[in-house]
Amino acid sequence: MDKFDKAFKFAKRSIWQDDTPDAQVFWAAKEAFSKLKKNCTRGKRLIWLSGQSGTGKTSQLLSASQSFCEKHKILPLHVAVRNFAELHPDAQNLKSLPQFREVTNGFALKVLICVLKYAFEEGLDILLEICFLDKSFERFVIDSAIKNDYKISLQIMAVGRTISDALVFKRAKQTGRLTFASSTAYFYKTMESGLRWIAKRCDLRCTLWSAFDRFPIYTGPVKFALSPFKRYRKLSRPLLLNEGRLLTAKCVVLEELYLDELF
Repeated sequence: MDKFDKAFKFAKRSIWQDDTPDAQVFWAAKEAFSKLKKNCTRGKRLIWLSGQSGTGKTSQLLSASQSFCEKHKILPLHVAVRNFAELHPDAQNLKSLPQFREVTNGFALKVLICVLKYAFEEGLDILLEICFLDKSFERFVIDSAIKNDYKISLQIMAVGRTISDALVFKRAKQTGRLTFASSTAYFYKTMESGLRWIAKRCDLRCTLWSAFDRFPIYTGPVKFALSPFKRYRKLSRPLLLNEGRLLTAKCVVLEELYLDELF
């Protein structure tokens, strides 16, 4: 069984159960990829933004990364589970539910894995926004990138459970989107195990961030990142609420990091 098959098998048995036939998943993935890949640049760059729910991945790291890509005329394929939720066969009936994302996660994750496979094979620039999930998934992503000669920039959010739960709650109040407690607990657990697995098997560099600091916690080899990651996730402190200041600082730092790691 190759690494794609193992990652896909994991998605089929993950906590987000989904019984959509494989043929329907593959069709949806091909349709999505054919639309999303248009105009994407083919620089073989992978920017991986990882962190549990409610860490600032989207509001801070994604925004800063997109700003960098726009400035340097990079048009990456943005790959995130939420981007494939509406392809679910029963999406029209489910969209009105506050748990829409939760009940479509299993299907969307399978589509995401397929789309990633196609993107790596075509050498597209990829902006991947997803938590560490399982060693089979992390292995598929990293091995696919290495096999296809990609340059990799790994950005990881290190945020304590209390803070991320508060941010998830705040998001729910603002948007009405419901995230199951089982999902947030799973994401929190798998971040450490995923980082530990990568540290043992890959000679990559990474950068650790928090939702309430303007500058990185750590930058360097993944094998030395676990200690500061664990230490920071034990902290519970007030958030720095000035999103503009946080974003501006992260843009400046990521500009240098990405120029160094992706060019």
